[in-house]
Amino acid sequence: VGGGLPPAADPPEQLRGEVRTALLSAGSSSLLALGRGDNRKGWTVGIRHPRDVKRRLAVLRLRDAAMATSGSEEQFFELEGKRYGHIIDPRTGWPAAGVAGVTVVTASAALADALATAFYVGGRELAEAYCAAHSDVLAVLLESEAERPVIIGHSENCEVEILNG
Repeated sequence: VGGGLPPAADPPEQLRGEVRTALLSAGSSSLLALGRGDNRKGWTVGIRHPRDVKRRLAVLRLRDAAMATSGSEEQFFELEGKRYGHIIDPRTGWPAAGVAGVTVVTASAALADALATAFYVGGRELAEAYCAAHSDVLAVLLESEAERPVIIGHSENCEVEILNG
């Protein structure tokens, strides 16, 4: 989490014109959906719960959109019984705290990846401010102490279903 799709993963417009539908994956944290999928309703993608990898937090239906997730469920270390994530908050020099996981949907894979990391570090306040100022950016954010995620912003190319259990 945090490396995601490189800027080159945003395919040139020529490729978008030649490929009707595809789902490109850069591991478990980044996806790029071209087209609407075989069912024309969008590519169905699950967001893994950051505190229980056997559960899904939400389901997205992506159409011509990029998605990136940041969290610390895979890359972390433990010291004296406390778990620390791998994403460092540059303001403190310590691992970021306050967000369990965040998924961002935008038109650009590179932007989705950058925003997922930024929102993981900056938290809900940053995500809300950014999404209010930039249309077509959507974030699904689970704060560290919360049971349910919040949906921040909006994307015409994504539908979100929050799962209960």
